[in-house]
Amino acid sequence: MPRFLISNFWFLISKNQIQKVLNSFLGRQLQIPPMFSAKKIAGQKLYHLAREGKTVERQPNEIEIKKIELLDYQYPDLKIKVACSSGTYIRTLAHDIGQKLGCGAYLGELERTKIGEYLLDRATNLEELNSTNWRDFTFLSS
Repeated sequence: MPRFLISNFWFLISKNQIQKVLNSFLGRQLQIPPMFSAKKIAGQKLYHLAREGKTVERQPNEIEIKKIELLDYQYPDLKIKVACSSGTYIRTLAHDIGQKLGCGAYLGELERTKIGEYLLDRATNLEELNSTNWRDFTFLSS
């Protein structure tokens, strides 16, 4: 789950303000991929260009925020849970939330709990696998 760090030296941001901003992200929208991403433009990954100090124009992608929930807020830490379409850049979402709040924000921590059919709570620890039992584990939910 994303954990954002927000700050504003002039005033504390209320939970009510945060909830209003989070709700504004629900639904379909356009999002510009960050320069530090694996997205390719003209055959080159953006992060390669970014490491060379280059910035290129990026076309926005359509994404969907299906659910966004405020889990905890202890200034300056903000913890949320997001259900979103593939192709959503959570670091960019953190930045955009900070912009709408009128302060800075960045992604401090991310825990991915689901990707398609794969669920974190159904994952197998590597310590449980060995050369004789690895075939016993299924990879898709039944």
